Amino acid sequence: MVARGVLDAAFDPKMNPWDNAALIPCILEAGGMVTDALGRTDNLVHAKHLVTSANASLHARVLEAIHPD
Repeated sequence: MVARGVLDAAFDPKMNPWDNAALIPCILEAGGMVTDALGRTDNLVHAKHLVTSANASLHARVLEAIHPD
């Protein structure tokens, strides 16, 4: 839904590698951002959680909301 522009951001708390492998290129090709819940971009196919967003500034705000430390 983020890749289609229906949602501006999403936090998916339970992901599987087969879900991630399909989702990651769609979000990136649409111009969005993808990280794990800690903001990391390495090994995303095996990430247990994904944060996706339409742009970098929104992505930073979503990560802050998840981890307000």
